[in-house]
Amino acid sequence: MPETQPFPEIPFAEATGDIRLIYDAISEALGVGLVNLVYRHLATKQGCLEWTWSLLGPNLQDGTLARHGERLVALVGENAGAAHASPAISLASLGLDDRDAASVLCTIDAYNRANPVNAVAFQLLHMAVKGDFAAPRYVAPPRGRASLDALLPIAAFDGLPTATHDLLRQLAVQTVGANAPMIPSLFRHFTDWPNLLEAFSEIFRALGDSAEREALVARVMAAVGEQAGAVLDDLPDPGDGAVRLAPPLRTAVAETATNFVPAICNMIVIGAMLRPNLGR
Repeated sequence: MPETQPFPEIPFAEATGDIRLIYDAISEALGVGLVNLVYRHLATKQGCLEWTWSLLGPNLQDGTLARHGERLVALVGENAGAAHASPAISLASLGLDDRDAASVLCTIDAYNRANPVNAVAFQLLHMAVKGDFAAPRYVAPPRGRASLDALLPIAAFDGLPTATHDLLRQLAVQTVGANAPMIPSLFRHFTDWPNLLEAFSEIFRALGDSAEREALVARVMAAVGEQAGAVLDDLPDPGDGAVRLAPPLRTAVAETATNFVPAICNMIVIGAMLRPNLGR
């Protein structure tokens, strides 16, 4: 199996200062208790997360990007219904009690809500850096106040058993492709249950890597471009103190978006196919 290496990241638990404030603001804006890997990776690049928040924050906070993300959910819902394995896998049969099963389903649901928003957000970001757009001057977001559902913790790669790491790599190949350079964060929440990761793999094997799924991902990608373009056209003037990223940072942000947007689009489709195949 091809080697799949994680992107460098600043984990949520290790974030301090402005990085932690932005993480909290993103989490609150998405309405889910998580900050996706794409943001955690940008946080490793000096000034990139702050610039990204300055550009995306207003449209995250006012629900604009969520409304555009809902159109992706509708598109996938109309087309992914037949791609179900049968019968659904019982989480109880895998040894999860009611509390753990509820946490697993809550975590998957959170990613299914966040991924469509983030796909549009990062396609918008890609368009903005390619066009050398300026972002408003960075202003630190206030401390978050919303009470969000607690998700299962995300595992660090260090210390994972080799067999579990191999399962994560296998799931990455099955979901975002053999050439994708990342392991989707979703699966890292479930490393306490290797048999659950194996069940996911069985579901994806049953669903297959069909031409229909590839076509749906392509449709999602096209829709993401349309939705992001609409938001880009309506971006307000950044005002006094507007900031443009230096060329090396523009390149870094563009490369991040190039790597992550297709993977997120795949995970939008995968999440819609996975969730109906799991029951308590």
